Amino acid sequence: MRNDLKPLWLGIVLLLIVLTINGYVTFLSFQRVNRNNALIEHSQQVLLETERLKSLLVDAETGQRGYLYTGDLHYLEPYNRAVRGVDAQLDRVAALTADIALQRTQVQQLRDLSHAQLKELADTIAMAQAGQPEEAKARVLSNVGKNIMDDIRASISEIEGVEARLQTERVSEMKTATHSTTSAFVIATSIAAAALLVFGGLLAREMGKSDAAAAAVLEQKKWLDTTLSSIGDAVLATDTSGRVVFLNEVAATLAGYTSSEARGQPIGQVFAIFNEVTREPAEDPVAKVIHTGTVVGLANHTILRQPDGTEVAIDDSAAPIRNAQGELIGVVLVFRDVTKQREVEAALRNAEKLATTGRFAATIAHEINNPLEAIMNLLFLLNRDSGLSSEGRGYLALAAQELSRVAAVARQTLAFYKDNTSPAPVNIPNLLDEILTFYGRRIEARNIHVVRNYRNHSQFVGSAGEIRQVFSNLILNAIDALPPDGELTLNVSDDDKDGRPAVRIEVEDNGSGIQQEHLSKIFEPFFTTKKDVGTGLGLWSAKNLVEKHEGQLLAECSGGKTRLTVLLPVLREGADHAHAG
Repeated sequence: MRNDLKPLWLGIVLLLIVLTINGYVTFLSFQRVNRNNALIEHSQQVLLETERLKSLLVDAETGQRGYLYTGDLHYLEPYNRAVRGVDAQLDRVAALTADIALQRTQVQQLRDLSHAQLKELADTIAMAQAGQPEEAKARVLSNVGKNIMDDIRASISEIEGVEARLQTERVSEMKTATHSTTSAFVIATSIAAAALLVFGGLLAREMGKSDAAAAAVLEQKKWLDTTLSSIGDAVLATDTSGRVVFLNEVAATLAGYTSSEARGQPIGQVFAIFNEVTREPAEDPVAKVIHTGTVVGLANHTILRQPDGTEVAIDDSAAPIRNAQGELIGVVLVFRDVTKQREVEAALRNAEKLATTGRFAATIAHEINNPLEAIMNLLFLLNRDSGLSSEGRGYLALAAQELSRVAAVARQTLAFYKDNTSPAPVNIPNLLDEILTFYGRRIEARNIHVVRNYRNHSQFVGSAGEIRQVFSNLILNAIDALPPDGELTLNVSDDDKDGRPAVRIEVEDNGSGIQQEHLSKIFEPFFTTKKDVGTGLGLWSAKNLVEKHEGQLLAECSGGKTRLTVLLPVLREGADHAHAG
């Protein structure tokens, strides 16, 4: 082996060692990410099962109260359901928390409290059934059951607190592992690109030493250029003065320059980067590498601005290129377009906010539903008072009407959050009326006139929750687009789709409309005309849900009206009726 080629082979060996070590570190990081993902899902399952247990016990208490105040056996249904299901639910919680000694102790305490609560409820129900309703009510007013329930809530809170802390630790660990994986990948790519450029330089220097070796060296250089050009990431190299000497096709496309235009230009002109938030010029990574001689990475939220003003979100790193003597001979930049990644991250954050809001709304609805039922029962008992004046009965009727309205909103909120995806008959007009009731306050506040043209009551078989999500989105979009005193029209009629009977539902408004150039884009993910509040996922999600049910969602805008049409194949015929409002 020629002595002047020994550094080249030594560099190859060192590069392979570094890449092998880096690959092993990356593998370990991926294992950490997967392990923490599983642990996070485990914590979420514990929190879900404890909430279900609490819900069972609260329902049991609600059923007991309803029965004691009315004597109606139907109120005991949630109590009986809780009696049947509490032990199984406790077993699920115990199995999920069996690996932590503190949790096992708390679950056993929770089991004892749950049995004590069910016994207390059973005793009061037995009193009432034995003809001692007043003694049973007095037992309830003694707050024995309430104190046990408070202890149950405290015990559940302790269990959930432990899991919440564990989940926070696991999320932090997953972020660390993800960051390590990303860093290892970027460093490995940068080292590989830098090494290829160094090897190309060494081979090029050998070209002048021998006519016999010139052709082989030239061929090798072409191979290296092809390799760099074929890399999926953008690769750009400069000399020690910061002028571009090479860029592959991906880098040329992202920078907005051709290879011939970029070569010899200062890096700041070809690679114009700015902070995405402040719009201030970002630190030049090439100048920093030349100054420090080390690998550097871009700051977060960096954008690359092309000559025509187009902005691309990027992530990259810069590394020094050194010759065999260790002298700095240039800088290599490896970067990639992360625009879609940013959009996905933003959508996930927004989805998490919506999910949290939904859980919060469902919790509130559940919590207010219980006292609402108690108040309705009290109003019923008060209305039976023979000494009440006719004027008082009128006030009671108004109060009952308003409480029924609040209870309907609470039930609707719970339906939106808890509805499963099991196929079942869905009466479309009834579903539309439920959604209109849910948004009744918005409609009344803007004095919107609602026209209902229901000429078909066929029951569509599908997921009520998913179909409710579709039409809730379409109706809410129409309400947002309408001015005060606007008109919202809902048409339901017979139709056919691909030779099969179908129900046609049209949601029409005379609001602000959709521009013609936007009609072809409104079903694309992340496209929205609501700059302040829109996520760009509503209509896209609605279209996917409709197509999941073998249906079709269409949009049109003409004559000052916007119409969204849904065609759903009818899988089961129902009775036909007609009414308009």
